[in-house]
Amino acid sequence: MWFQTNLSTLMLTDAVKNSVRRNRPFVYYDGAPLAERMEADARKSFFSGHASLTACNTFFAAKVWSDMHPDSRWAPVVWSAAALVPAYVAWQRVEAGKHYPSDVVVGTVVGAAVGYLIPTIHLDR
Repeated sequence: MWFQTNLSTLMLTDAVKNSVRRNRPFVYYDGAPLAERMEADARKSFFSGHASLTACNTFFAAKVWSDMHPDSRWAPVVWSAAALVPAYVAWQRVEAGKHYPSDVVVGTVVGAAVGYLIPTIHLDR
């Protein structure tokens, strides 16, 4: 399941990045080296792969843990951590000039959705 979750997130992220081809914020900085601004990766801002992969893994872990421990009093802590870790990564990506806020928000939502849905699909009902 973990492999399926990561592969699904990565494939979806790359498909959108290669279709949208949004410039990264640093492309517009006068101080950024021209060679760096001209790289193919400079046009893959939307949506954030770091945010989507972090969210898919943290939400996957939280979902699987919650399914294994349905009555645990630690559930709020686990789910809070699942949300805070990708939020921190997203903030760092914006601060680094690699993404716009919308890139990381969409990446986080997509990753969280995949990380939650794949284990849900595999639940033994």
